[in-house]
Amino acid sequence: MAFVNIQNARVDRIIKDKGFVAVESYKTRNGEDKQSKYTVWTTNPNDIPGEGVVVNVSGPLSVKLREFENDEGETVRFASVNVNQPKITLVDMPAEAPESATNPVTASWDAPF
Repeated sequence: MAFVNIQNARVDRIIKDKGFVAVESYKTRNGEDKQSKYTVWTTNPNDIPGEGVVVNVSGPLSVKLREFENDEGETVRFASVNVNQPKITLVDMPAEAPESATNPVTASWDAPF
């Protein structure tokens, strides 16, 4: 089983009562700005921070290959990256974060070792 440790990720979108999408931004060796998106699944809605909040997330990692057909009839394939049973730590709450972002974040995952 693989584990992931995501640092300083911005909560991009809430999945009502189930989790959220976290976006990690970084620069490549060539100085190019990139982003990685992770779907973070929780069992407790109180673990879900608000949109715009910056968090650290760690937990078991799973990746699934997904595909769909776009409007032009082309098959689009992508990897859906998920974090299950996460440990979520609040890093920063930007001033522009909505009032709903004040949801308390708790640790819900402990390492099995």
